[in-house]
Amino acid sequence: MLLKEKLNNNLNKLLGVNKPDKIAVAVSGGVDSVALMHLLVNWAKEHKALVTVFAVDHNLRTESKSEIEYIQKLSAELGVDFVALSWVPGDQTTATQERAREGRYNLITNHCKKIGISALLTAHHLGDNLETYLIKKSKKTSVLALKPNITYFWNNVWILRPFFNIEKQELIDYLLKNKITWFEDASNDSDKYERNRVRKRLSLLSSKEKSALLLEYDEAINKAKKLNELLIKSVAEVVSIYNEGFAKIGISQFNGLEPELKIHLLNYVLTIISGKTIVPRYRSLEKVITSLTANVFKSGTLSHCHLVGKDGSLVIYKEKAFVGGGKNQQCVIPREHKRPWGSPDSRDCHVANAPRNDASPSPVTWDNRFDIINLPAGCYISNLSLDEYSKLKKLLNLEKLAKDSNNNHKSILFTLPIIKNLEKVIAIPHISYYSVQDNSSSRALTCNIKAIFNPNFISRFTHFF
Repeated sequence: MLLKEKLNNNLNKLLGVNKPDKIAVAVSGGVDSVALMHLLVNWAKEHKALVTVFAVDHNLRTESKSEIEYIQKLSAELGVDFVALSWVPGDQTTATQERAREGRYNLITNHCKKIGISALLTAHHLGDNLETYLIKKSKKTSVLALKPNITYFWNNVWILRPFFNIEKQELIDYLLKNKITWFEDASNDSDKYERNRVRKRLSLLSSKEKSALLLEYDEAINKAKKLNELLIKSVAEVVSIYNEGFAKIGISQFNGLEPELKIHLLNYVLTIISGKTIVPRYRSLEKVITSLTANVFKSGTLSHCHLVGKDGSLVIYKEKAFVGGGKNQQCVIPREHKRPWGSPDSRDCHVANAPRNDASPSPVTWDNRFDIINLPAGCYISNLSLDEYSKLKKLLNLEKLAKDSNNNHKSILFTLPIIKNLEKVIAIPHISYYSVQDNSSSRALTCNIKAIFNPNFISRFTHFF
């Protein structure tokens, strides 16, 4: 099968029926991303989609400026939009690659949101997946974590890796055949980085050894798929997730699970409740799991969440200090509700303490956790302060929330989205609180506001091929 056909098949599998009309690709100038850029442009023409090329200068190498210029020239030749971004490494000298990766994804995805792009493609190929597999295997990572992240969510943007089953040599052959040039990153030869050392070991494998590794890799992925199915089943049986953004885990049911399932189930719940994109490591979970198993767990914090053991249940809700990223700077992002590939509005990201100047029936995302529907013009989203609570507490009926949350209702209340106009709280949808307005039309509009718990980072555990 030709490389073009493989990519088309993979994109059809990843994107499904509803293809986006805008799509982004991250290009470094290396062989992998340049090949993806060319192939994606051809695919986009067939599907009438607009392509935006992103290049990030990490300011770590003198050659990076020339690479950015080359990508810009290549984009112009292919007739696609080009965006150059710059990441400042800072003074920290450790974990440079990890920080650069995080900085790169943050820069690109934030810009994607601004211009209404919901899907970003990267050029990670089969060799990259094998490297990651060996690195994680050496650290005795759980089987479920050995799977490649073919799709995942970062900062409200879907990241897709359509080269997941394609060898690097195929990409090199494609560029050579089409007389397309690329840059070689000299830092890829440095033994300073673990991934480079693993890559070199892979290159020294014989054909027989490579085949054996691929077989082992496939077996691990299949085992991960089966474990994932058990995880989904266990979540359904053990976990209750409430629209107010908290979860309850039945402790006795949890203790009946296999040790490996306990790890992933707790990670899964913490990821959903926190709205974070990174789950805690096992070492962070070990004390909690040990205490739960011994039925002595009382309370603690982990992954920006409170964990409270009471009445046979573990209640998990987000820490108030981390709601919206802290300091009341919650980002409100337009999001198409029915499908991940729906093109969101091309408006800039709204900061919650700045009012919207347009009414929109389309959902907006708040705190990476809630969809707010029918947000009225002139209103914005925030969370409740202590002063606001003291003024409103007599008007709030928290009885159901108290019952559902094992009396953690007051703490959870401060993590919920509230709707404000100017400085006045006009609605707390989850509590059915709506301020009485001067006229019936305003009141009806306010009462039409809905808040739905719809966490956006689930793919790490539920998307497999």
